[in-house]
Amino acid sequence: MADSGQLVCVLAGPAEAVDKAKPYCKGVMGRAIIDFGGQEQGRATLLKVIGNTFILSMIETLSEGLTVAEKSGLGTDNLHQVRGAYALHVLKWFCGLLLTLKCSLSRQCFLGLM
Repeated sequence: MADSGQLVCVLAGPAEAVDKAKPYCKGVMGRAIIDFGGQEQGRATLLKVIGNTFILSMIETLSEGLTVAEKSGLGTDNLHQVRGAYALHVLKWFCGLLLTLKCSLSRQCFLGLM
């Protein structure tokens, strides 16, 4: 993903160091930056672990849904039609929830979906 510039870079640590690193991230190895400048470095790692947990949970849920659709006779083709209709709606709802909670990541999440 870094080769194609598709990473989302989470930069944490002293604000001056984060500002120096930004030009090497967005447009080079990353498509977006989440700026944790001025925050302790471990927060970036924590965010990555939480984000990976979200992704793995979504993959697991999708796999379970595909298995149920196949075993029940519904078929995966029918399920794929529903997936496309709901995926963006669910992501927009989730980002809206983050905005309501005033989560510091909500702005990046919401703008990425628009």
